[in-house]
Amino acid sequence: MAHSGLRPGTLGDDRGADGLTLGDLPELQTRGPRPHFELPAGHKAFLVRVPSRLSKNSWGYLTFGTPEAADSILSYLGERQAAGENLTPASPLVALTALGARNTLGKETGSFVTTKSVVLSIRKAIQSVRPENVRWRPYVLRSYCSTQLLVGRMDHDTREAILGHDLGVAGRYNLRKQLPDHVVEAMREEYERAMGALLTSRGAEESRATEGFVRLLLRSLGLPEETDVSQMSEKERAELADRLSKRLIPGGDAVGGALGDGALTPPPDRSRRSPVQRIVSLAEVPGLLEQGWSAVMPLDGGRFILQPPRADRLG
Repeated sequence: MAHSGLRPGTLGDDRGADGLTLGDLPELQTRGPRPHFELPAGHKAFLVRVPSRLSKNSWGYLTFGTPEAADSILSYLGERQAAGENLTPASPLVALTALGARNTLGKETGSFVTTKSVVLSIRKAIQSVRPENVRWRPYVLRSYCSTQLLVGRMDHDTREAILGHDLGVAGRYNLRKQLPDHVVEAMREEYERAMGALLTSRGAEESRATEGFVRLLLRSLGLPEETDVSQMSEKERAELADRLSKRLIPGGDAVGGALGDGALTPPPDRSRRSPVQRIVSLAEVPGLLEQGWSAVMPLDGGRFILQPPRADRLG
């Protein structure tokens, strides 16, 4: 709810007869020994499709989830699997536990929960952590999602769409139709630009620290000072790393305008010693390590900075 903006009723209806299933997270794979997400290359946010029967306004819509939410889901599903549940695309995303099943007449472990159960569980969790004299309702999680996506500068129409709000005539025409893949991916990128504002774990702090270091590194390679890397999607960062990597290859073709807008600093003086480190993809790392290259540090998007053998670095 906090990261995808879902209503409690989407996780389990009033009768506990329906709710989101694992199949409503199309990139969540249940085959194999453990559940896992298979996301498009360069992306970190997973897709959630809310069917019309679970939507408050009877319009199906889509939203997304963060890597932090994905980790929690996979951990939860692992516990259910370890308890003997056979997970399939038809399995509830949020299901009754063994204790809940014993207290609910006619229901079994793995059945859907009710909206009331979802709300009570969230209320209990909130009560254990809320500050003294502060009252929070479960819907504060949905409000958090909306507010933080606004802080993250998400486009208004996209934010309203992934929260399942009524978008009016124009919004229904543009974002309530069967969306083509390129529109879904554009919405995913919009979410990824903003999702840093949603993260709450320690990993988020580490991610922001890493992002700051990467930003400094990119500045040193000629990225304009006003470029806001934090607002780029993972795909855009990977493409930027691709273009910037040419500036690290001795004798490479990269020049000031090679990054697209001509706003970078002029090409370095070739009479001076050229940088010899390289930004490479994960697939290139093993082969280069065998050739004597050494790892310097990892970057976002599955990229690494490698340093060539000492003989190649000598002037």
